[in-house]
Amino acid sequence: MGQWPSGGANPTRGIGAVLTNPVNATAVCDTGSLSSGGWLVGFVFSSSAAASVDIRHRNAADSGNIWSQRVFIPANQTIPVYVPVKDQAEAGESYDCAMAADLTGTLQGSVWVVNVG
Repeated sequence: MGQWPSGGANPTRGIGAVLTNPVNATAVCDTGSLSSGGWLVGFVFSSSAAASVDIRHRNAADSGNIWSQRVFIPANQTIPVYVPVKDQAEAGESYDCAMAADLTGTLQGSVWVVNVG
């Protein structure tokens, strides 16, 4: 995937690589495993063509979504997407983003989380 988490046991960001022609379900960005607590979550996306992605709160086994939200990204724009409430996560859970459709073009996504207890 080409991400660069901040490191340590409690990552605070996942900056995805610039993806060229990503296909459906391609990983865009990921926080990695988080500690238990309340989290404020934000994503930023840039795309050269209209795209759709799924932002997701993933279970600790990374085998299913606790919740997900489809987001549409306009061509040639950078958009922020904030989860507007404190979201509770258990140890090992994560937040990530995956392509929701094939894209002809480039896309980059990043996720930031802040532990708010």
